[in-house]
Amino acid sequence: MCTKVAKTLKWVVVGKAVTTTTVAPTTTVAATTTTTTTTIAAVKPVVTLLRAGGTSTSPSVNYTVTGDKDLDCTTLSTVIGVDFATKYISAINSVVQTSAKVCTVNAQSRAERDNTAYETVLSAAATFAIADTSGNVQTVLLGSPQTIWVTRAP
Repeated sequence: MCTKVAKTLKWVVVGKAVTTTTVAPTTTVAATTTTTTTTIAAVKPVVTLLRAGGTSTSPSVNYTVTGDKDLDCTTLSTVIGVDFATKYISAINSVVQTSAKVCTVNAQSRAERDNTAYETVLSAAATFAIADTSGNVQTVLLGSPQTIWVTRAP
């Protein structure tokens, strides 16, 4: 019987199995390697807002901004609304470099002397930004907002 085998016609005996082998052309491809190098200095610091305590009887309260890299605390503003938003805080008194990776933010609570607990809140403003000592800027503040309940005796 005449049948098509590997794109050509051939005579084959009926009743026998026909096995065909097709060899694909071989192609040699050189191996390529792509290496991406990220310089540690180019990585943004991870920064977290923490509070000094959950309650206070003093109107002067402290929060900390802690980084996984050395921070430049001078890049944080004491003007409310620039780096920090507030609730029941009348002023940000100072931002001090207390260690290579910690900035301490001292704020003035508006809690009155009436034995009422006031929710004194510090949080990242929409324009929050802090730089590490290599100049890499981070605009995300983990742990924000933080609350300290301030109760002042009359």
